[in-house]
Amino acid sequence: MIERAELVKMLTAGSVTLEFTKLDGTERVMQCTLAEGVVPPTKVTPDTVQTATNKALANVVVYDTEKLGWRTVVLDRITKISA
Repeated sequence: MIERAELVKMLTAGSVTLEFTKLDGTERVMQCTLAEGVVPPTKVTPDTVQTATNKALANVVVYDTEKLGWRTVVLDRITKISA
């Protein structure tokens, strides 16, 4: 399993291909990023800021560059990462 901070660093640097098992058991391949200039601007208010919990730390929110939307990936379900 990759560490969350390491994955976020890769995503911030550019596009990453993630292969993972979805919660329903199906396999998924996703092109995603957190690179500035690629992701759309977000409106964060105090009401939308989530308190860090063990569950939140086990996930990472990424921007799916093919479906043009935000997705949450469970770190321990990732099977392959390609930069």
